[in-house]
Amino acid sequence: MQTTMKTSEITPQSALRHRPIAPATEEVRFVQPRASLTRTKHEPHTTGGPPAVNKLTKTRQLQQPPARPLSAMHWSLPAGLAMLGMLVVFWLGQMAINWCTTAYDDMLYGRPRTVQADAFVGHESGQTPSHFIALNDHGRIEIIEFLGGDPAHSRIFMGPQIWGDNADLVPINISFVPSATNSKQKDMEISFHSTHVLFHNEKGTFTMQNN
Repeated sequence: MQTTMKTSEITPQSALRHRPIAPATEEVRFVQPRASLTRTKHEPHTTGGPPAVNKLTKTRQLQQPPARPLSAMHWSLPAGLAMLGMLVVFWLGQMAINWCTTAYDDMLYGRPRTVQADAFVGHESGQTPSHFIALNDHGRIEIIEFLGGDPAHSRIFMGPQIWGDNADLVPINISFVPSATNSKQKDMEISFHSTHVLFHNEKGTFTMQNN
């Protein structure tokens, strides 16, 4: 028995959708998961390379010394700070000593530095001792002698020049020692710091001895 198919029942080829034929082989891609997702908390970081490289990296990480905490500092830092503190304390102490010394000299000798003394040196015309004023005039020592019994005939003797910082604040002292040439006369000695200057008493006046 033959079956007859009508032409109208056959779907024309233009009405069929074109479907590309899949190739015989398809490329398969394997996505490797990230190491940060698969690594556990206790698993050291690896480079994602071969096992030999990962094992070497793990060994280096285990041998690496632990990081030094911030509180641990080198011994030279506190030692340097201690030395710096000692220098500052020493400097402040020196300044305090200098200030106290200057203040004491201001009260004792004034400004300009002045010292006075009375003595019989053999220049007197009566029973009154001669009066001496020694002062530091901007670093230059000057001695004024008021003759005993005749103060109108006062005399001024120029002493040495003081050099250095704050030379005008150096206090001076005056004293009298027996003369080596005349037992009835006395020589005059001026001292400042560790320096001593002798004035010889001769011919009714004083003459500074040259060193």
